Amino acid sequence: MASTMSTLTKDMSKTSLLAHDHHISLNSRSSEQQTLSLAPKSHNKTDSSAELWDLITGAGTHEPKKQYGYRNKYEDLQRNRTLHHPRLPQPSPDVERVHLSKVSLTSHGGDLFVLPEDRRRNGILTDEAFDVSAGTDATQENIIFSPSKSSFKEQNNNEPLDADAELRSRLSAALLGGNHNSNGDKGIIEDFPSPTSTLNFPAPTPLHPKLVSEWQLETHHANDFVIGGYDDSQVDRLDEMLLCREVTEIDRHSPSHSFVVCADSQVGMTSMNDEWETELQYCRQAVKAVNSLHPRPAFVCVCGDIVDMESSFHRKSGAKFSQAECDVIQDKQNEDFKRVFSEVHEDIAVLCVCGNHDIGNRPTPASIERFTNAFGDDYLAFWVNGTYNIALNNVLFSDPTGAPENFNSQLIWLEDRLRYAREHDAACIYVFAHHPWFLYHEDEEMEELKGSARYPKEWGESDEKFPDYYFHIPKNYRMMALDLFRKYDVSASFAGHFHRNLVSKTSWGMDMIITAPLSILLESDGNTEFRAGKPPEKNGRGIRIVEVKVDKKGKGRFTHRFDLLD
Repeated sequence: MASTMSTLTKDMSKTSLLAHDHHISLNSRSSEQQTLSLAPKSHNKTDSSAELWDLITGAGTHEPKKQYGYRNKYEDLQRNRTLHHPRLPQPSPDVERVHLSKVSLTSHGGDLFVLPEDRRRNGILTDEAFDVSAGTDATQENIIFSPSKSSFKEQNNNEPLDADAELRSRLSAALLGGNHNSNGDKGIIEDFPSPTSTLNFPAPTPLHPKLVSEWQLETHHANDFVIGGYDDSQVDRLDEMLLCREVTEIDRHSPSHSFVVCADSQVGMTSMNDEWETELQYCRQAVKAVNSLHPRPAFVCVCGDIVDMESSFHRKSGAKFSQAECDVIQDKQNEDFKRVFSEVHEDIAVLCVCGNHDIGNRPTPASIERFTNAFGDDYLAFWVNGTYNIALNNVLFSDPTGAPENFNSQLIWLEDRLRYAREHDAACIYVFAHHPWFLYHEDEEMEELKGSARYPKEWGESDEKFPDYYFHIPKNYRMMALDLFRKYDVSASFAGHFHRNLVSKTSWGMDMIITAPLSILLESDGNTEFRAGKPPEKNGRGIRIVEVKVDKKGKGRFTHRFDLLD
């Protein structure tokens, strides 16, 4: 094998240079058949690698990759109640169904099941392979599939491959092993020399985590194991690797990942909306800090109050803006925020949660629509490395009276998503929202919160204060959410709104993590007993970095720290 590849390297070096951008992935050509797809990384029609690919496949033109401008980036990311980002591929319904079957097998201790003949397609693994609900017939010619070893054992299968399958088989062998013949003992395929047999593909599809975990998961990052550039021992697993489906974020594909939480950028807060360059500069510092993290986080979540201006300000006593002016200013602040945060590295998804300044203290369908027009869905959920992340519009929990139908719809959706996450054995469930569900303990009542925070000095001299009870969710609505979080074992909830750092915990172990702002800091004098004996978390403008680790059994745990901005 090594000598064959060495010879091909010498003979085909020019062709290899032309084809360096190709990689291998598995895509579903239909809901019934999983096929091997070999696609050029570049979609530029004039690119030499794309031209070579057209020669091999006879394919037509290549559509250009979609480019996101900052204006539509956010609406495109947050839609259909999930997060869309090329680095965080979400599972399709078919993949979810397969994953659920695998979880069911694991939970019942099953290792082998029988795949009927009508559920294999020319040696390519189909989604139906994992669907044990349909049953099997032991009298048929069967393939036995072991999920834990990702291998097939064929029995009594002498059917010839059809023309397409034969081409796929020969291309696969050529690409990954020179003139390698999967039949081995019948000699090599002399009439099909591979022009790309020695390629080391630069950005191919990661292997399925099941294979990675069997290959030194403890000492290597999962994404280090990729299709392309194999040594001889890896080629021995060719058949297994070609049967792997493309990894999505429902899979635990890496032993760790991270994300960033920040809050209350509140563009315009310092000057009470006369200018907002002050807050934009803090945002630029935050973006710089996020981009400097290595390895890069999977996403950054801004936990609400993205801007300061909201429509109801025109009703304040002595208001200096009309409603029309409030709307214009809010739109401009939204645009300026998006422009700054569009500088977050393209590999990092940006998630924007709505706060009371974005949709009002008493949200209405109209105020929520203004937010969704600017940033996309106000609540959504998505997978990252086997963990499930739920972003909520919990301003509705603070006061649902202006939009009761929105509140009810979200509540029903929330329980459905929590149940779904547990059924799919999520390593952790994280919730992101603007308001803290509570400050100090889950059963706290408004009357017991005696503390307050003075209005910021940036607003001038004043004796007015923000009472602590302004910042939490009223208990009657809070318990609707917390009861669900307890039932489905939510690991942590992240929030802002309090304009300072505060970490507390429920009686059943969920962390309530409040993150200090990117705008003005507030200092509450409340609940000194709660803070007594606890190491204080540094307070100031900054970002919170959350490190998540997922063990071999699929159980997650996390740590977090708060980094001050320079």
